[in-house]
Amino acid sequence: MLARENRIRKRKEIQEILDKGKWWQGSLFALVWRPAKNMRAVVICSKKIDKRAVGRNRIKRVVLEAWQKSGAEEWFQGEAVFLVKKAIEGKGIKELLEETLRFKTEIKKSEGKS
Repeated sequence: MLARENRIRKRKEIQEILDKGKWWQGSLFALVWRPAKNMRAVVICSKKIDKRAVGRNRIKRVVLEAWQKSGAEEWFQGEAVFLVKKAIEGKGIKELLEETLRFKTEIKKSEGKS
């Protein structure tokens, strides 16, 4: 779980990141990112993914765990919004970690071009 200061909670902030951020699409989730001084993130998982709150909360925990296991604290400086896709159902930490690491390389490539 992210520390309180590392969570994005306001709808206005989330909408701003979605409007002005850079998008990456994956098979399990989409990542919207914009540079910032410190790392902040939010996972959005709608009722279309899982009707039960227990299921949605589990998905959020697993996504954030994969993000943290990828070493995001060292390489990621910015604000991220994860938009979970239906394909995430039944996936474990291993699959999410692979996708997160792929996003890591894509973000590093884009930072090098800037």
